[in-house]
Amino acid sequence: GCGKSELCLAICAQQAALTDGSVLYIDTNGAFRAERVLHMIDHIRGKEASGAQSHEMQLQSRTRLEEQIYWRDAHGLCQLCHAFDELCTSLNNPRCDEQWLSRLRLVGGDSA
Repeated sequence: GCGKSELCLAICAQQAALTDGSVLYIDTNGAFRAERVLHMIDHIRGKEASGAQSHEMQLQSRTRLEEQIYWRDAHGLCQLCHAFDELCTSLNNPRCDEQWLSRLRLVGGDSA
């Protein structure tokens, strides 16, 4: 490949590292890896140079990732359309109480 998945992951990581906004990542080819995104976030924040993180810091990073980046598996056109339909329905529902939607800044996707 030419790095499309890596670029998508990097954009999501940058959004998570530099803002309090949330990201919806729609994975159409199985490329999403939470560990890779955490590594990118740590690199952006400059934590990588300080050496290995403690187990507690790794758990905090993972918790923050889970609060900011929402991953959705959507293999095939039908699942992709369904994911966007669900997103539109949630965004248009005034009674939707999911806080991450109010902070949504980026919808990212990856396709082969």
